[in-house]
This record gives sequence, structure tokens and C-alpha cells, in this order.
Amino acid sequence: MTDRSWFKDASLITHTGARLLAEDPMHALVQVSRRLPAGLRRHLEPKPGPASLTRAFRAWLSDHPADAARMLAALSTGPQRPHSPLSDSSPAGRLRELLAVALGELDAEASSPAGRARALWQLGALTEAIEELADSDSVLAQRIESERRMLTPGMEVRLTRRTPLRDGTGVLMPLTNCLPWTRSGYTARSRAICSALKQAGVDVSVVTRIGYPVTVGLPARPVLHHVDGVPHHRLPVAALEPTLDGRAGQQAALVRELAEKLRPSVLHTTTDYTNAVATRAVAEATGLPWVYEMRGMLELTWIASRPLRHQPTAAASERVRLLRAREAELAGDADAVICLSRVQKDDLVGRGVEADKIVVAPNAVADKVLERPRTDPLTARERLGLPRDGFWVGTVTSMVDYEGLDTLVEAVALAREAGHDLRAALVGDGVARPGLIHRVHELGLNDAIVFPGRVPADEALHWHEALDVFTVPRRDTPVCRYVTPLKPLEAMALGRPVLASDLPALAEVTADGAVGALAPPDDPQAWASALIAAQSDRQWRRTAAERGRAHAARHTWAHVAADYCDLYRRLSEEP
Repeated sequence: MTDRSWFKDASLITHTGARLLAEDPMHALVQVSRRLPAGLRRHLEPKPGPASLTRAFRAWLSDHPADAARMLAALSTGPQRPHSPLSDSSPAGRLRELLAVALGELDAEASSPAGRARALWQLGALTEAIEELADSDSVLAQRIESERRMLTPGMEVRLTRRTPLRDGTGVLMPLTNCLPWTRSGYTARSRAICSALKQAGVDVSVVTRIGYPVTVGLPARPVLHHVDGVPHHRLPVAALEPTLDGRAGQQAALVRELAEKLRPSVLHTTTDYTNAVATRAVAEATGLPWVYEMRGMLELTWIASRPLRHQPTAAASERVRLLRAREAELAGDADAVICLSRVQKDDLVGRGVEADKIVVAPNAVADKVLERPRTDPLTARERLGLPRDGFWVGTVTSMVDYEGLDTLVEAVALAREAGHDLRAALVGDGVARPGLIHRVHELGLNDAIVFPGRVPADEALHWHEALDVFTVPRRDTPVCRYVTPLKPLEAMALGRPVLASDLPALAEVTADGAVGALAPPDDPQAWASALIAAQSDRQWRRTAAERGRAHAARHTWAHVAADYCDLYRRLSEEP
């Protein structure tokens, strides 16, 4: 790393931290707390005692939003009383207001204009939020206004200098983030695709979004590093443009410079829409074809992140309307579109995107997973130090509400009450984990359900193998109906039967139940019955495991790479 990059990183982390604190201080503090070592994070846990603003704040930072909301409610003296913490501008009043917004508990009548604007912004009412700040030139006002501009169809960034690139080879991929700095389903898919393309002989290079990974608190990383032999470039800058559209133009200019150096024949970007806006500008300036890979449906994921009672309002919001139209516009402008499921393709066609330009490339598995020596669940559990006894079910996933893990916990409790020795391993981390652990304690299932936390990718395979049945108990929400997860296919490749919620995306993953079984979502009793049936039917488990392995063998990253190669070849040959 050069001295110049060190200077840029130091400058950027200072500017970014200050701006994020001004735009969304609660989000900034949560992000900092989640990056603390585990030992330090434990000190954030609120100690037993009466409700207080400090304890509510610590509960929020410790991913206990329900506890924080209860304490905040206990502190309220009523919205009409003059000494309500929200009715003054004291530090305590401001903190309570910020916490109320973050929890979705803000009483608009008792808050400041900035508080009301934040609450409206959280619900997707962008124009109303801007109107609350009409007389303000604050950082918050600039942030919301620039978001609305970026989301508005027709808005684009343009590069003044055009440099046509001809006779290039290979692919340049502008991505949001990458390994090893970020571990997620997104980065796992990116790594798998890039590795498979490299093995197929494609000259592939990655460039991550401007300022990353400094913007997530990781300065002093190499400007160029390799993942499985694939070069990954980052775009260091001393400061980001203050607006989202300005930032997209800034990113586009730097990606174009890299493209002029690498001379690819195709640009291939991925979710989210800000990447597509910047990549479209680079494509127009260079004459290169571009592909937009839409990994899920952003508006549905955003709705699912809102408090449950606010989700209907969020679903009908201005932000969702704009985002759906914006994504459809960008997909229509791209030379080709990649999505992860048939149901997602059907949705895009319904929004006016040409069916012929859409390629369905589902999540897949690596050949090495299929080639892994077969391990029976008893042996795998012994290696992990788990009891050999019992019938083990569970999952490896991000622990968020829409994964429906509480349904699985309740189902295990019901099955055990009926005399069946069901046990579960819930592997992963996320905002839902503390609540799940609390519910397990309430049900007296501490000896029957384990929470190993987030584990490395290789170790995750051991946890797959330790299960008798891999479960995907997702809720019946729009995001779960359309977006397909990666982990069930890995479980199939390892010879584990899969039981999933009966939703369109999951039916697609399990070939309409032909390589697994489906159960009604959000129904613990039905899930308990399905798990008991799986426990008692050894032949079904054996048949589902073999069919699942055969299904996974037809969905490898090598197959995905072959489809991508055909697409790149077609785009490069078109006039």
C-alpha cells in the first residue's frame, strides 16, 4: 500500500465517520458496535435493573430491539406533557428521539422536525421527509434529497470524456464488496463466480465500490489483492462526494480509468442500483456492453428490514415505487440481465423488461463440495462435540426475522412435548439471534438447541453434515417468495434432506419438493408434524438425500460460468 493510499484512507475514514454520524447516528453507532471484539461487545449488554435511557440504548446496540422498545415505552411520560424527553432539546431528549426513530416508535407529534424527517425517511416517504426539512441545509436534508434524485428514473450520470474501447478481452466486474473484507452470501457468490470464470479461461477482474472497504471501517487494505487468483481492485479516495449522484459520477470516472488500463470486452455489475447507474455511465463512455446481475429484489429486502407493524406502510411508500421503477429502467437499459430465479424473471418481465435479455443463473455449489467425502450425521456431530443422540435439524444462515427461525424453535418445542427427541443447531449471527436465544431459555430448550454463532465457510460445511435434516423455515413475506437462498443447495450437495417453507422461491430451489419437502410457513405445528414425519421415515430421508445430490450436481458454479461465457461471447460479437 502506497503512502498516498494511506493518506486517502485516513482522510476518508474521518470524513465518512463524521458524515454518517450526522446523517444517521444510530446506524453509525450500531455499525461500530458490531465491529467491536466479542469481549468488548459483551460489556454493552444492559445489566439488570429498572428502565433507563442508558439501558435502553445499550440494549439497542446489543441487538435487543424488543428490550430497548419496552424500556423506552416505560420511560415515556406521555406526548402532551411538557417534560417528555421528546419535547426538549436536551442531550437526553435528542438521544431518546434518535432511539425512538431507530426502533420505529417515534411519536411524530412530540418530536422535532429532524426527528419527524428521520421517521418519514425510515418509512420511505422521501418527499414528505424533505418537506419537514424545507428550511434546512443540513447533512440529513442533503442525504434524503440526493437519495430521491438517485432513485428517480431518468436521472443519470454522464462522463464528459469518451474513450471508445475496442478489441478488448475479458470481463471487468464492479461489485459492492468482496472477500476477505466482507463475508456474506453476496461475496460468497461473487467469489464462486469469479473463480469458476477464471477456471473456464476468462480474464476476469473485480473492482469494488468507491471508498470500500474504508467506508465499512477497514482502512489500510491493499489497493490490489487476489482472491483465488482473481485480481480485486479498490478505489481509494480522500473524500466521497457529499451526494449519492455525485458519488456515482465519482465512481464511474474511476472505473472508466481502470477499464482503459485493463481493456475488458464486457462490464458486468451487480446489485445494487447505484452500481448499475455508475456502470451504465462507463458503458456509454467506452462503448462496452454491460450486464446487470440483480441478486434479489432490493425493495423487498428493504421492506423486510422495517419493524413488522410498519411494513405495510413501507410497501406502499414512495421509496418502493421509485426503486421498482428505477431497477426496471436500469434492467431495460442493460445489454443483458441476470437474475437468480424464475419467479424474479417473471416479475421483471411484468415490469416491461424483455424476456429474451434475461438469463436465470440460480445459486450453485462448488465441485469440491460435491466431491467431499460422505460423512454421516453421527460422525459429524462427534467431530463438533455435539451429542450423538437425538434427531438434529437446523440451518446455517443470517439470523434476521424473515428467516423464520422462531417457527423452527417453536416446532422443536412442540415435537419434544410430543415425546420426540428433536434437537437443533442454528448456525450464524444477526439481529434476531438474541431474541431466539431468549425464547430458547423461556422454553427450557438450552440442552436441545445450540447457537454456534458465525463460523468460517469450511466449518459451516461440518455443521451441514451434522444435521439429519437441513431446514429453511422462511416466513411468507414478499422477499422470501422471490429470493432464493444459497445454503439449501450446499446441504443437498452434502447429502442432507431439505425441509423448506412452501413458497415460490423455495419450491424452485427444491424442484417443487421433488428433492426435499415443503411445509406451510409461519406454522409451528405444521413444521413439528413435518419434522416428526422426517424423523420417522428413514427411507424418505435416504431418497431425498440422493435426489438432492443429483440436483446439486446439475447446479454447479462451473455450469453457471459456462452460461456466463456464452453470454459474454454473444455480447462481444454483437455490433
